Amino acid sequence: ICLEMLYFANYTGDADSSIIRETWARLIDQALSKGGIAEACSVLKRVGSHMYPGDGAVLPLDTLCLHLEKAALERLDSQVESVGDEDIARALLAACKGAAEPVLNTYDQ
Repeated sequence: ICLEMLYFANYTGDADSSIIRETWARLIDQALSKGGIAEACSVLKRVGSHMYPGDGAVLPLDTLCLHLEKAALERLDSQVESVGDEDIARALLAACKGAAEPVLNTYDQ
């Protein structure tokens, strides 16, 4: 709800959008603790698709991708959870309503 409020208010915030990034991080962390990568990807699809398209400030793909990929690697290495190779990319793609270019650009960075 906080992210949607910021989105509808056209919040641009500070230069690095730290409030938005921190809010996304908390949301993803809650989902990870509740149901792992699958739940986090589900949350990203559900919430992100409401915020796309945008200027990138409210849906920081680079931050979300890095956060989820790191969590997936940690869970895979510790054998806590099995994560598919394309799970995160598919969630990002769904959050972008099927627009491949922003997701490809994120992974190219």
